[in-house]
Amino acid sequence: KTSASGEEIRSNATAAIGGQRRVHADAGADTTLAKKKQDALASGAATRTQGASDVDVELAAAEVFGKEVLATRVQLMLACRDLPDRDVIGKSDALVVVSMNGVELGRTEVIRNQLNPNFVKPIEVTYRFEERQVLEFVVVDIDTAYKAGNEQAIDLKKQDFLGSCAVVLGDAVNAPGLIKVVPLLLPERLLSRGKNKKSLLKIQVEQLPDQNPQIALHFVGENLDKKDLLGKSDPFLRISQRSPHPAAVSNAAAAARDRHTRQHDLIYQSEARKQTLNPRWNEFSISMQRLCGNDRKRELLIECYDYDRAGPPDFIGAVETSVDALMQACAADEAIELINPKKRGASKVGGSLRLLKCEVFNKATFLDYIAGGCEISFSVAIDFTQSNKNVTDPSSLHY
Repeated sequence: KTSASGEEIRSNATAAIGGQRRVHADAGADTTLAKKKQDALASGAATRTQGASDVDVELAAAEVFGKEVLATRVQLMLACRDLPDRDVIGKSDALVVVSMNGVELGRTEVIRNQLNPNFVKPIEVTYRFEERQVLEFVVVDIDTAYKAGNEQAIDLKKQDFLGSCAVVLGDAVNAPGLIKVVPLLLPERLLSRGKNKKSLLKIQVEQLPDQNPQIALHFVGENLDKKDLLGKSDPFLRISQRSPHPAAVSNAAAAARDRHTRQHDLIYQSEARKQTLNPRWNEFSISMQRLCGNDRKRELLIECYDYDRAGPPDFIGAVETSVDALMQACAADEAIELINPKKRGASKVGGSLRLLKCEVFNKATFLDYIAGGCEISFSVAIDFTQSNKNVTDPSSLHY
């Protein structure tokens, strides 16, 4: 291997990823082992596709050099506590931006009117055991109009700063329960007033779940309670699971008590349907690993709320269930009652849910298509517009 040319290293790395992709390799003389590894990684980066992450490229290089690569993809689930309130009407609309070495890795969704937001959108990052990776977290209050699902287009310079912190990824990975809680550095003007000195950021690290198998779910609501004074309700769903890290208990009574005090981890939140008591939410799919840790009997909590623009949502009802129970209810076309213990009157039912679809399936990756013989044709056309001057003119846009 030490006398292998750059061409051989590149081709070996590419073959290790499993594709038939061709790379343009530079002919080179003998180099050191470190230089060859760098060439192999660069070659892999040049051939990276949607299905080949930087970890895949390193694993390819590992096969070339017979060395184990200490890197894995993880996702960060974020939550904030006791954020400053920067809005005159309502509360802060928080969003977290995550960066490393000045490069933005991702943003959470915006949680409106909430000083203790639990963000649903995970931030994915590659954890490298042999590197010191410092992540920067910036929390902002969104004051400008934006389109849900397009948070990446939000201009951060026009928003109010709520706090920031820096965390070494390795410290979060090695924290008890994979959960790291750190204080946020607040704006000077708030500190001078002695307000909100204990704002916190909670970081929960999870190994990136395998995307297969997936489950497709399609919920509809029936006869939900009316919560708005004028009009009906604007219902949406939240799906959570019991925390997989229960506290240690010493006896049966303590175990039963722990079951009711354990925290729920938010997994999914639907869109809100306006002015209806019989909503039909969008169908969605999610990995079984993410939903229930591939345990179909794991307890899930499904809650239904009425969305309020100017305040916290109103509780309509909830049900504790599991993937197995959902599949049985779908097959039998049974209604799932939503219970609201605080509802006045003898009946505590706040409405019901019905499943139009509950189906487990495997999602093919891009590399699956390549391995299956999928061929892709690619064509390029260049329009040498006459108004952009002659292609031989140095001042031409085509030069």
